[in-house]
Amino acid sequence: MNANRYAQFFALDGQVIPIRAGLKVNQTYEQLGGRQLFRARTGKARMQSHWTKVKTVLSGSGWNVMPFAGIDQTAVHTLDCVTARALQSHLPLLTLPALRQDIPPRGFAVVGGELVPTHAVLAGTVLTLNPVAGADSYVCWYWPRLTGYLTAVSDQGDPRSLNYTWSLTLEEA
Repeated sequence: MNANRYAQFFALDGQVIPIRAGLKVNQTYEQLGGRQLFRARTGKARMQSHWTKVKTVLSGSGWNVMPFAGIDQTAVHTLDCVTARALQSHLPLLTLPALRQDIPPRGFAVVGGELVPTHAVLAGTVLTLNPVAGADSYVCWYWPRLTGYLTAVSDQGDPRSLNYTWSLTLEEA
């Protein structure tokens, strides 16, 4: 099963990035957060968290120049991500963060260590999966829609070999 058939492209502020500019794409996600580990005199640890946000780095290469010239890095942008994320729960009910509306989330039951597709119904941000007999847990794949600031944008190219590379970093607002 090819999950990526659902996300062949990504979009920035609703503008679909040309596929030939991103023939090879890699996306990483990182959890940012205002958290700190506190220790008592006994050495016992306690994590205190104030906030969490997502940082993503999208990079790739292609045959066309990436249309990054003129991007306002002081404005808030919306990025429709190309790489899926996954959530897991013991119950067939998951609450999803902001996600792309053009790509439905996929639901699976974990049975004997294998992913078994199951019907999924999305209502708002809550995904309900059909229960599966013998399931140890449930997994959901979804494609995020992140809103935030571009903290780094770069592109370069070799026009003689038609090889253009690029990268952008977005941190949630």
